[in-house]
Amino acid sequence: MENGADTPETQQGAERRRYTRQARRLAVTFTLEGEEFVAQTQDISKTGALFSAGQAPSVGTRILLNLSDRQNPELTLFLKSTVVRFEADLGNEKQFAVQFGDAVAKDPRRLRTFLDKVLGI
Repeated sequence: MENGADTPETQQGAERRRYTRQARRLAVTFTLEGEEFVAQTQDISKTGALFSAGQAPSVGTRILLNLSDRQNPELTLFLKSTVVRFEADLGNEKQFAVQFGDAVAKDPRRLRTFLDKVLGI
């Protein structure tokens, strides 16, 4: 490795993320195998989020995530997402991280608008 710099393969967690995660609490729902579950964001970035929920999908599972702003219903966004990390149980809650995939919308700017207006990131 030249000049001692880490490559994405050798970096861990926050060091390999492209965007800083912001601590934000947002109630969301996700659909897994046709069933809807409630979760809450712990932190979120432009490319992914960490959630706590009563049910946590396993790593590699694809879910449909529903992000919405209750004060501004037109800022609802459905994202295909992949679970990339699962963390140990915290009492009745489990934590899992997702990488955002494609928005289920005709307008690709919806994710950017949602992150800007609702979360300020």
